[in-house]
Amino acid sequence: MPQELKNRLTEMELDIVWCHWNRLGAMGYGRKNQCSTDPEALLLLTAMVGSEDLRLVEIMKEWLERYESLVSIERLKRYIKELRVGDVGRGDVFCSLQEVVSKLGIKRWESVVRLLKNDGVIIFSMGRKRDLQKKLESHDKIIQNNLQLFLRLMFGVGTRADIIYYATIVFDQEKNPFNLLISAPNISSSLHYNNSSIHRTLCDLEQAGVLLEDTRKKVGKNKIYISKTDFGSKMVSRDKCYVDWFGIVKLFILIEQLKEQIRDIRDESIIKSRLNDFLRAGSELINRSYIDIKNTLSEQAFRPALKRIGLNELESSVVSLLSGTHEFITGKAWS
Repeated sequence: MPQELKNRLTEMELDIVWCHWNRLGAMGYGRKNQCSTDPEALLLLTAMVGSEDLRLVEIMKEWLERYESLVSIERLKRYIKELRVGDVGRGDVFCSLQEVVSKLGIKRWESVVRLLKNDGVIIFSMGRKRDLQKKLESHDKIIQNNLQLFLRLMFGVGTRADIIYYATIVFDQEKNPFNLLISAPNISSSLHYNNSSIHRTLCDLEQAGVLLEDTRKKVGKNKIYISKTDFGSKMVSRDKCYVDWFGIVKLFILIEQLKEQIRDIRDESIIKSRLNDFLRAGSELINRSYIDIKNTLSEQAFRPALKRIGLNELESSVVSLLSGTHEFITGKAWS
């Protein structure tokens, strides 16, 4: 892989992870995530790119020492199992997360440690390490700027808090190009919890008057709800739209696979073919994540024969996929 492209991809990966941590209270560089948050996905993203910037691993460690009780173990384990079952991740890709959570010494994390356990030696490359004088914002500011954490503090970690979080964002967001609904199928696919838990919690929230059935809409046998209570009205920073961050986790794994597949390859036709495959798979993951960046991608690259497309054009499209994602998440694409 051309070193310049590899460096650019890594830079964009780091920007995406930093903007998410900045939203959760890190005093890091770059912009803040303006969309929904996902601590479980962020832990996995950090583990994947942390060797390129050890400050991220330090932020993850400090944040977990303060807020580990607000992480959904059930959801994190479902993420890890799906990645392992799908055979899309290397066995050692999350070793930094294993090291950090092992040192927490908290019983509820033991099942995560077992799931992540790897017999290999944990080694970090010494990339971009700098000390941060102040790593996290004050507790009050972190909670005020994060509706998800606020709801998990209020209702406990699990489906109740996260369904209310999802419903509040979807009901409030101005644009909804993916037609997200407050319904059991949409919530199950977006939150990655057990289907039966989603259905039970929706019934409880409806009985409690938190969600109200929208009798004007119905999709098959599934109820469509509206959010009756605006839990986000007093938050300093509101979530502008819902993003499924697990798709971004899979995108990062695709990037790491691409780096391996093209390493030391000199045949331009092979490089172009693999870049094009990445663009197709990556674009699909972006859509699954509910990130609307169609206008920033060179869709023409998918139509003509690859021999008619320049390598530089394909490389630019690959970088655009990540830069467009970053711009969408941080709100730059909307301004």
